[in-house]
Order: sequence, then structure tokens, then C-alpha cells
Amino acid sequence: MKKAALVLIFVFTTFAITAQTPKKIYGDSGNLESIFYPDNSDDFGTGEWVYYHENGNIRKSGKTNNMTLEGEWKEYNENGVLFQIMNYSNGIAFGTAKFYHPNGQLMMIGKLKNGQPTGKWTTYDKRGTVLKTQTL
Repeated sequence: MKKAALVLIFVFTTFAITAQTPKKIYGDSGNLESIFYPDNSDDFGTGEWVYYHENGNIRKSGKTNNMTLEGEWKEYNENGVLFQIMNYSNGIAFGTAKFYHPNGQLMMIGKLKNGQPTGKWTTYDKRGTVLKTQTL
């Protein structure tokens, strides 16, 4: 039992020591523009970013590797409603891309390859009814 407790203390202490302090970036007006959660203290460009609108709502969020976009990035309008999801590898958009109407309903979905639309793309109205499907 004591051994298990010591292991838990070691794990929590190690996590607390290695957990990185978020870096907050403020604009000229004093508003919070972004918060960077570094993967390690030696690299300012690798980790997770959260950007904010002037009203304090999240504008976009995602990860970077050496200041290059990586993985899923989400963007939101000023009201905090999701309007875009894109995936990146080495800063280039790829895979499924989704765009949303201001009411949160899916507006368009399709695939990207090397940052360019490809394959089947479907467009929806504000109620979710298919308006158009096209192949690029």
C-alpha cells in the first residue's frame, strides 16, 4: 500500500514539475489575444493555441509544431458559434473540411488535398437540407 502511494506521489509530482505554464499574449488594447500552452519549456512554437475575439469569446484553437499548423483547428464567430473545422499537416490543409452556418447547422463538407478542394463536396441550407453536391 505504501509503495502504491509513493508511486502516485511520484507521478503527480513529476506531472506538476513538467506541466508548462500557459503563455498569455495581450493586444495593444489590453485584451487577451491568445494563450499558448507549450508542449515543453524549450519550444515556444510547439503546443496548443487558443485565440480570442475582442469580446473574449474563442476565435480559433489548435496545435502547432515549430509554429506550423498541425492537426485539427476550429474557428468560431464572435458569438462563439463554430463555423469551421480544418485539419493540417505541416501547415497544409488536408482531409475533411467542415463549414457551418451562423445557426450552427452544417453548411458545407468536403475533402482537401494539399490545401485544395478535391472529391465530393456537399452544400446544405440553414435547416440541413442538401442544396448541392459536386465533385471537384
